[in-house]
Amino acid sequence: MTVFPDGIGRGEVVARVFRYRDTVRVDIELEHNRMLAKPDGSASERRCYLNDYIATVTPEIGATELPGDWAMSVLRGVKNAVEAVQRHNKAQASPWGQVGVAVG
Repeated sequence: MTVFPDGIGRGEVVARVFRYRDTVRVDIELEHNRMLAKPDGSASERRCYLNDYIATVTPEIGATELPGDWAMSVLRGVKNAVEAVQRHNKAQASPWGQVGVAVG
């Protein structure tokens, strides 16, 4: 597991490859111990939104690598999510309106 850049919690990228209907599917997700924080900064019972993000791809039959445009769209999606939280937090006049995380 790796520490997040903000120093809050640890996580790792996990890939699962499995049969899906008549083909193969790859699910990539981030497993971590980050929870949404309460106003006092302690961990709440609510899982951090990153737990809900799963990047899925069904490669073409015979493919030897994941599509490059898929990988770029996953990175773009993660970047957009981070920027959305940053915009939300900047728009909040009070700290209790901000989204924060804590180690769960």
